[in-house]
Amino acid sequence: MPRFFFHLVSPGSYDVDEEGSEFSSVESAFLDAREAAIDMSAEMLKSRTDPSRHQFEIVDAEGRFLIELPFSEVVWPRAILASQQVVRRAVDAQIQRGKRLNAELQDEIVKSRRMLNQSRDLLRRSWAR
Repeated sequence: MPRFFFHLVSPGSYDVDEEGSEFSSVESAFLDAREAAIDMSAEMLKSRTDPSRHQFEIVDAEGRFLIELPFSEVVWPRAILASQQVVRRAVDAQIQRGKRLNAELQDEIVKSRRMLNQSRDLLRRSWAR
């Protein structure tokens, strides 16, 4: 079974997990790290330490970086969801604005082509006289 390591990154320190743990997949390792982050965050809050400034870096047995898990994602998931919703609404508004502007531009192109054709007809008529 593969071995994964949860290195703890904190303000001013980097604690290397020397032992690691075996998991069937990186997903299983992530879920375990998430539970550990929840438990550690609760202890940090009790000691008046801000857990949002900590994170796990999950690496494999060869030391290759796999996943970053900020404690803020497990401590304040609603805040993250709310901020994602704000961003999504802003993106949706920009998409709608873009569609509106595109439709206006297409209308102006149609009007310009119509005027160009009218101008060409007038020129042909004036040359034909």
